[in-house]
Amino acid sequence: MRTHEQIIEQAGGYKGLAAKVKQPEERVRFWERRKSIPAPYWMAVTEAGLATVDELLAARAMAA
Repeated sequence: MRTHEQIIEQAGGYKGLAAKVKQPEERVRFWERRKSIPAPYWMAVTEAGLATVDELLAARAMAA
């Protein structure tokens, strides 16, 4: 099971993820610093093929 931090890293870091989910780099950099992808952006992450919703939910639960 991957963490949100690992998902971001494997997407090419905050710059790679920002490009793939069409969000400003500054926003995704904040996610990277917090080591968390906010739930409102999970659909974009799944549509980009970077993770499943189940994986994102499990990663959030592990971090809590």
